Amino acid sequence: MSVNLLILNKLPKSTAMKNNIFLFKVLLFAMSVIIFSSCERKTDETLIGTWAYTTESSPRGYVINEITFNSEGLFTKNLTWYGIYEGQNSDELSGWTEITGDFEVNENKLIVTANKSVSWDAFYSTDPVTTIETETLYTNCTFDIDEKILELKYLTFPADAPVQTKSLFKKQND
Repeated sequence: MSVNLLILNKLPKSTAMKNNIFLFKVLLFAMSVIIFSSCERKTDETLIGTWAYTTESSPRGYVINEITFNSEGLFTKNLTWYGIYEGQNSDELSGWTEITGDFEVNENKLIVTANKSVSWDAFYSTDPVTTIETETLYTNCTFDIDEKILELKYLTFPADAPVQTKSLFKKQND
């Protein structure tokens, strides 16, 4: 070590300065790699899987709301409605929508961003319609999981002012 110091002392000051700048650049690069690798999409393993709930539709039928989160940070949301049109049996398919995109988790905050939607409705009896549009689902969403129940709290906008809304999803057997 003392030999290295003697050599550095014998080098012109500009060479020692270049060595210090080189060392600084190496450290800066290493810190950048650490910082950028920590910015990877975060997921909460307890959220991974398929969650669903069913609601009665008025005046008839019902809707199944299902959302699947995977470990790569992608989601699929399926809304399927049955028996909502006059003359349909209660279990007859009335229509469906599939929404796909990505999601991020930051502590108990959930950011769900849709980028594609495909819908079909028996009323129109046409081919499914695909829409490519980026949209945030569940505005200002927080989540909590208690055993097999996923609680989402988010804002909806049914009238002039935002309303705090809560949805309870049950974990499906994967």
